[in-house]
Amino acid sequence: MYQKLLVYVASKKQRFLVFSFLSFSTLGFLLIFELFYLIPPQVLASAEKADKAIDGKITFSFLGSIDEENFEIEITPKTLFKSKWLHGLNPIQKQLVIVPDNLLKANTLYSVSLKIRWLGLKRNFSQSFRTGSLPKVESAYPGKNSKEVSSKAVLRFSMDKKITKGDFILLTKPEFDFEKAWVGKTLVVSPKTKLQQGTTYHTSLFLKTSPGSLELISFQDFTTLPSLEITSTDPKNNSKIVPKQSNLSFAFNKSLALKDFERLWKISPPTSGQFSLKNSKTVVFNPQANLKTNTNYSITLNEDLKADDGAYLDSDFNFKFHTAGPAKAIGFSPTGSGVSRGSSISVTFDQEVDHSSAQNHFSLSPATSGSFSWYKNTLSFHPSTNLKLFSSYKVVITKGIKSVGGENSTQSFSSSFTTTGERTKTIGYSVQGRAINATFFGFGSKKILLIGSMHGTEDNTGTMLSLWTNYLRYHQNQIPSDRTFIVVPFANPDGVSANSRFNARGVDLNRNWNADWQAQTYWKDKSYPHGGGSAPFSEPESRALRDLILSEDPVRTISYHSAASVVVGDGISSSFRNWYSSKTGYGTGSGGVETFGYAITGTMEQWNQNRGNITIVVEFATVTSSEYSTNFPALQALLTYPL
Repeated sequence: MYQKLLVYVASKKQRFLVFSFLSFSTLGFLLIFELFYLIPPQVLASAEKADKAIDGKITFSFLGSIDEENFEIEITPKTLFKSKWLHGLNPIQKQLVIVPDNLLKANTLYSVSLKIRWLGLKRNFSQSFRTGSLPKVESAYPGKNSKEVSSKAVLRFSMDKKITKGDFILLTKPEFDFEKAWVGKTLVVSPKTKLQQGTTYHTSLFLKTSPGSLELISFQDFTTLPSLEITSTDPKNNSKIVPKQSNLSFAFNKSLALKDFERLWKISPPTSGQFSLKNSKTVVFNPQANLKTNTNYSITLNEDLKADDGAYLDSDFNFKFHTAGPAKAIGFSPTGSGVSRGSSISVTFDQEVDHSSAQNHFSLSPATSGSFSWYKNTLSFHPSTNLKLFSSYKVVITKGIKSVGGENSTQSFSSSFTTTGERTKTIGYSVQGRAINATFFGFGSKKILLIGSMHGTEDNTGTMLSLWTNYLRYHQNQIPSDRTFIVVPFANPDGVSANSRFNARGVDLNRNWNADWQAQTYWKDKSYPHGGGSAPFSEPESRALRDLILSEDPVRTISYHSAASVVVGDGISSSFRNWYSSKTGYGTGSGGVETFGYAITGTMEQWNQNRGNITIVVEFATVTSSEYSTNFPALQALLTYPL
């Protein structure tokens, strides 16, 4: 081709024609190019559009000369943006693209003003548009107020439009971690872990349109399925004594498939057997052979165990139990000392045992006739008569008792107790027929008599002696073999009942004794013509105490009164008086006018002391307090006081 062109222009005339054509063509092109700069810029296409997308771009298409380095853009409402020029094949046509930094405001009228320089002159262009609405959730899963949603649910929000800018933020309560992804116009929220079962979730979906600005897109609540739960097991978890013939059962709160249970169950030691459904919610495992004796078993149900409605266990369920071995006696009653003579004897085993076998291996010595009864794992022996007073008994369970599993016990068990030495005797009756009781502790020949409430208004002394009686009841083993305690807490029951110093006939019982007896008595600043009674021992209460003293002949007698805060005694009783005072902190006195300020006649302490019996009166400091803590050191010391 080029060779032909060379041949064609070979002549001088031809070369001139070619040169002239090329020169005029170039000149024409340059002329046209210069004329382009004389064309004023004009908009070819408008960015105006109804309901413009909030994530859209703003474009101006121009024809003509434009200085791309010298222009101004203003957007109202004020919006941050970036801009760029796009060029096509046509040299006199170009496009300005304005890209907002953030999403535009929804449902808002925007105006865009563009100022461009041309040949030193400013040319203004403007356009306006209205933005469309925010994305709208057309459907969501789970739906609003959905119930029984799977804990493995994936949340989906299907929208009427997809936004390329902005960030969708999901807030949940309770919180959970998740990942987000778009599938078409659907925002998919995938929890990283299973949701909590039986829980109501509150979700709010926001669109972040600009820094610090959130627009609510959707809010809804949904509730997950209640979890699958084990409501009971048989045997119970951590049972210690389980018969080796047992079947194992597991009750659930929901129906479930048996095949899932078999697949997700593990037992150790490994045990073969058959599974069955007792009902749709209860699974029973029937071991092929008896369980091993005296063995720890553990069972695990995997958390993937699923109910028919899709619910799962919240976590692995671990279950333990221990099978029974030979029977053991784990408890005896009674034990210790001071046991009531009317007591029954009980033996508790660690498991069910053969009743006849246990009864045949039970013995009580000294030998006692009686009968047996059972309550669960406890055998009780009921003596046909009261046990012997203050005697030691031994209970023995010999080996060979058959357990619930069929094994014979391999060891013997025993326990012992001592019956009480406490005995109560009614020594007489009051004027109104109330019993006057004396309680005895110990069996020694040296007897200590304690009397309270001879005056009915001084019942705090009876309260103190009742507390001391209770102490002796539980500490009988502390009483030496050479002594006996005799306690009469309430010597004047009618006076105590009526809150009166005197008995029901108006007689002062501690003025009714045959020792300088007088009918007229005194108390404080008053005299009582018949306070001493009609004669010594005219009252049944004083006679009851007299007869007790005569029959028991105590080596020490203490009569408690209130309230002079003094220990009274003289003559042969002085040493004992001083000892008691040192233990309690009460003062000392010899009685009578010297101590009390008025004449005192016909007293028990004087009558008893005239008989050669060491007797003191202990006057409390008050008429209200029992003063037990004050007197306890002396009372406890009486256990070892040399007699």
